[in-house]
Amino acid sequence: MKTVLVTESWFWTTLPVVRNLKRHGLRVLLLGDPSSPRGAEKCPSCDGLFLCPPLEKTEAVVEYVSALIRREHVDVVLPLGDPLVELLADNRARLEPQAALAIPPSKAVAIARDKARTLEQAASLSKELHVPKSYFPRSLDELDSLNLEKMPIVIKPRKSWGGLGIRLVRKREDLRCAYTQVHQRHPWPIVQEYVDYRPGEKYQCLLLFDGGGRLRSWCLHRITHELSAIRTGRNRERIRGGSALMWSSIQNQQLLEMGAGLLSKLDWQGFGFVEFVRDTRTGVYSLMEINPRLSGTVGLPLSQGLDFAYDACRVALGLEIETRSGCRAGVQAKHLLRGLLDAVQNGQPSRLVQILDPRRIDSVPPLAEPLAYLAVLRSLLTA
Repeated sequence: MKTVLVTESWFWTTLPVVRNLKRHGLRVLLLGDPSSPRGAEKCPSCDGLFLCPPLEKTEAVVEYVSALIRREHVDVVLPLGDPLVELLADNRARLEPQAALAIPPSKAVAIARDKARTLEQAASLSKELHVPKSYFPRSLDELDSLNLEKMPIVIKPRKSWGGLGIRLVRKREDLRCAYTQVHQRHPWPIVQEYVDYRPGEKYQCLLLFDGGGRLRSWCLHRITHELSAIRTGRNRERIRGGSALMWSSIQNQQLLEMGAGLLSKLDWQGFGFVEFVRDTRTGVYSLMEINPRLSGTVGLPLSQGLDFAYDACRVALGLEIETRSGCRAGVQAKHLLRGLLDAVQNGQPSRLVQILDPRRIDSVPPLAEPLAYLAVLRSLLTA
């Protein structure tokens, strides 16, 4: 029996991933850090929980993972969060002789993790792909001299996820202050034109490539509701933008070709997803980001028979995988807990009706793993 080490034990993505792996008879271990809420170790689908040093202590984390791989005879490491994807990629030569890493090639990870490199590479690789006009200042003097064609703009960390650290700036006179605030936590962020899009006009292309770089499985999602994570204005109120709360499966050949074509040109292997929004003014799909990990919306395709987690492990092991087409269009899903909390925190009672709609599949079914579900709830309440 193969053993898989899944990192980020408390993520809302973790439970459907673990259940997918266990359905195929794998032994699944979970890796958390000291800040991880307890409860995952009581998950019936989990064969063990281990706590590594704090993630900021990168050398200690790598040493811990290396020792754990040897002690528990781990065959594959499947990271679910960006920081550990990047850390594993940076230490591939050190870890991969011990266990397979279910991540794309290190060069592709480096491009995907750095939004500035993502935008530069995408613009150079494809003339058909629309990339928002972006600036990469390396000093405040350079920031002040930017010839911004229009406002508002967004300030984005080069490395972040879930909308964290992003600021919307509506007035030029607020630019330096907002940029400095972001820069303090995320050095030299990107300044980018704001692409306005209607609710429900954000899209994800979930894609799985085999070891030869051939597209094998895919699923497209339309994000109908998002977490309110982007800050704006001097008082830094939150607006729409961030992780998905509700979404549905769709079919869109144009988006599929753009997303798969971009990853193919990066010599992608394994799982990745590409995010687009549709510009309200032009109707054009604009690239937002590439992510070298399983998406937070992966519970939907996993529930529909697309074994993204299991197949990503097989690719890492150098094994063949089947070609599986996209999800049936029109299947709706949600993150029930996150949606309820967001609706209450932001005073949106009308959204409670939508998030409680039983026709939407909860990506983390509470009755399947109640104790682990409570651990995820605790992590959200204390975030």
